[in-house]
Amino acid sequence: MPPTPSMQLYRLGVAFLQDNLILILLIGGGLTGALIWRIAVWKTAIEKKQGSLATSITDNHGSLNQLVVDIRQEIREDFRDLRKSIETILHRLPPATTQPGSPTTLTDLGKEIAQEIQVAQWVPQYAKNNLSALRGANPYEVQKICLHHARMFMENRLNEAGMGDKVDAMKMSAFQHGVSLQQVQDVAGIALRDEVLELLSLSPE
Repeated sequence: MPPTPSMQLYRLGVAFLQDNLILILLIGGGLTGALIWRIAVWKTAIEKKQGSLATSITDNHGSLNQLVVDIRQEIREDFRDLRKSIETILHRLPPATTQPGSPTTLTDLGKEIAQEIQVAQWVPQYAKNNLSALRGANPYEVQKICLHHARMFMENRLNEAGMGDKVDAMKMSAFQHGVSLQQVQDVAGIALRDEVLELLSLSPE
């Protein structure tokens, strides 16, 4: 059964978190710090207004209501600015190239990148030369090894084999799409996994 739109959205969200966990943590810490600072500013403003109000509260009954109105308006404006900042940050985050599932699959962007770097032309032979000895491994282990290999070893292996143009293509694709090189390497890793599973006769029917 093909995944539902909600399941695809969930998978994209999980992939996004995996690829940008450190950045998200930094953003969360920064936003938390900003919110704490704004709360301190609000507290100071309230204390100042309360102090000035204490001398005139008996003469001006409407001052208390105005104080509440001013504070609410300031809080609304601060949260509006905070929301805009969050939206700006999220727009700058790179899109995902893979999405979790059983097994991990490519997003539409990942499929586009796979065509650009022409994995279908060179990954089959690369798999035979580098990872055909994984007999005995189960599909989960094959996937984990291939993704790790693509990120840690593929660039050097390609350069050593005189295939540096493939490395250049991956770097150019990362640049053009505004994603990290690791995300492009994950695309190659998925293609590598599929080829190794085929070699080991472990591909799902």
